[in-house]
This record gives sequence, C-alpha cells and structure tokens, in this order.
Amino acid sequence: MLNQKSKENSEHYHWGDNCSGWYLVKSESLSIIEELMPNSFKLFPF
Repeated sequence: MLNQKSKENSEHYHWGDNCSGWYLVKSESLSIIEELMPNSFKLFPF
C-alpha cells in the first residue's frame, strides 16, 4: 500500500506574513507544495 502524503504528515514551513507551506514531494527534479495563505495576502503589491 502506498503512503499518501498530506499536510498532516509532510515537512512544514512558514513564509511571508502568516503563510504556511507543506512539501508533498521534495526532490532535485520536482517539488509539489501545498500552501495556505490568508485571504488578504497579495503576492504582488499592485
């Protein structure tokens, strides 16, 4: 049986102002990250 990755069992990090990320896949050739950002977050300040 495969071990399914989720934010509950993955490496976690904080970034920005109150943002979180979880590495679902982390290798030299591929990264898949689940991110959580507040509704007020803007990636670019336009």
